[in-house]
Amino acid sequence: MKLQLLFLFAILLLLPSCYQEEDIEAVKGTPRYIIEDSSDPLDHEIYEIFRRTGVYVLYDYTLYDYLWDLGSLNNSTNRLTLQTDRTVLLEGVKYLKKVLMDFYSDDFMQKFFPLKIFLAANIDNASTSAVEDLESGAGREYLALGKIRAGEIPSTAEGLLKAKGELNAYLWSNVMIKNGLLTLPEAFEEVSSALYTKNFGYAKGYTTDNPLWYPTDAELMAEGFWDVDPYNSLNNPYPRILDPITGRPVTATGAPATYNMMPNYVNDLNMWIAKITTMSREEILAIIGNYEKMMLKYNILINSVQEQLGFDLQAVGADKPQP
Repeated sequence: MKLQLLFLFAILLLLPSCYQEEDIEAVKGTPRYIIEDSSDPLDHEIYEIFRRTGVYVLYDYTLYDYLWDLGSLNNSTNRLTLQTDRTVLLEGVKYLKKVLMDFYSDDFMQKFFPLKIFLAANIDNASTSAVEDLESGAGREYLALGKIRAGEIPSTAEGLLKAKGELNAYLWSNVMIKNGLLTLPEAFEEVSSALYTKNFGYAKGYTTDNPLWYPTDAELMAEGFWDVDPYNSLNNPYPRILDPITGRPVTATGAPATYNMMPNYVNDLNMWIAKITTMSREEILAIIGNYEKMMLKYNILINSVQEQLGFDLQAVGADKPQP
């Protein structure tokens, strides 16, 4: 027994020295990505973006590069497919600049943009078996552009404007707000919180005197919403089909569309940012100026960004991406 105790004591003495001898400096400080300039147009474009902004535009990456964010596992369900054609990738970089980077200063991008922006042939959602082929995606520390494929990168004025809205919504909501770079007052959420995630028809309750609610666009805006939840239409058409006479939503057969869902807070916020960053102040006020709750949420958003960051978010919407 005494010999066994001495043996155990000797092992315990050796453990600290073994730990100290382990070389942990070999990988410390090694950059995960190396961006170098060259005469190749793609390399040069990516290098210039990195030199000016510190943002890594990446096209050669693994699953872990976008699932692992800020030292913790990112809960993103995005799954990206690589694009390997360098000519297409070069068009993708130009597309990225056209729908996002051209609207911000280098200083702003250095301070607030995510560390990584991925170019992908496809972006799909791992939580569903459907192939969604999304145009964009995001995690806490990255943005992703999808549909980087020959002949399929959005190029029309309408397509570029839609992509601009989606990508800016991800930038401000998924990156800046989630990382604490911008804090919205609770008042923004409180304006419409009573209706968040409610079943469309039953959102306001259902009694003999209070029938199912099939809101028109005007009735949605009266509650502070741009639209219903775009990601949870419960088999009803989206975008909504509106009856030409009543203006109320219907199914493809003309029956009342009772099972859409009201958006949650994040989707509501994303729709607001997408609208603000794709419309001028005059355009947006012409639509929402008569709706008290819409104006309240608009002013909260605009003023919060201005007060905390010294940045005019509405100015981003004044310029349109050019085909």
